[in-house]
Amino acid sequence: MSNEKTKHHPVCDDTTPRFPGTVSGVEPEPSGEQRILHPSETNVPQDHTSTSENMYRTIFETTGTAIIVIEGDKTISMANSELEKITGFKKEEVEGKKKWTEFIAARDLQRLIGYHELRRK
Repeated sequence: MSNEKTKHHPVCDDTTPRFPGTVSGVEPEPSGEQRILHPSETNVPQDHTSTSENMYRTIFETTGTAIIVIEGDKTISMANSELEKITGFKKEEVEGKKKWTEFIAARDLQRLIGYHELRRK
């Protein structure tokens, strides 16, 4: 499945063990970014995909650590219940409405925005 254009996560390669049903392929975009393939775009059986998705959701919600998924414009698109405990905001008040920068101390903001921009390149 690997070719010259496909980039691998630095800690994962073709020899890394994977959970059953995990989609390992990415599709390079013309911009050089990677797009994770949706289960409907793969040949992974649906029952394996739902098992993997359930495992992911369970870890996301029960890890004991606040986790967010952010978009290029800094908007929080997904948050777990630990973020609710830390911030006092319900997920519905945060997801798609707030940017992660609203939760960062002023003294750290420019440095973290710089990291964000580097990851997006």
